[in-house]
Amino acid sequence: MNSLPYIQLQVSTTSLPYIQLYLGEYLADVLHLTTEEHGKYFLLLLDYAQNGPLELQKVSTPLDEFFKLQNNCWVPVGRHIKKIKRVKVENGRLPKGLWDEIRMRIFQRDNFTCQYCGQRGGKLECDHIYPVSRGGSNHESNLATSCLKCNRSKRDKTVEEWKSL
Repeated sequence: MNSLPYIQLQVSTTSLPYIQLYLGEYLADVLHLTTEEHGKYFLLLLDYAQNGPLELQKVSTPLDEFFKLQNNCWVPVGRHIKKIKRVKVENGRLPKGLWDEIRMRIFQRDNFTCQYCGQRGGKLECDHIYPVSRGGSNHESNLATSCLKCNRSKRDKTVEEWKSL
């Protein structure tokens, strides 16, 4: 039995302030996406919860045809999305409950050990191997357990750039 919980994420809409997601299914769908793509996908789910299926001309419609990021807010593009007017982005990050679940999965996978220096335990963080600021995703293949010292030293560099310093 999967132990992943349901979470409720608050969004800024008038008719549906919360959407309940089962993390196991949700993570299976979004871990390969960049943070920006994740935001668009999440809003599509929210719209589906409010309005039912979209009536699209083609089955594989790019996410860019639904939402764009403008002044730190997601705003709908085109005529597909009817009720969502704008959703504020918090520092371009995943919602806290979702990120906490992803972090714990990575810590467990890496045996609570920094993948860069080998330190076990202590203050650990979840590092994006290829930084989000450069288009890296939240997929588990792009995440590694890192001690605070290594992660802060690496910052927004790739592992290769960081180790060459």
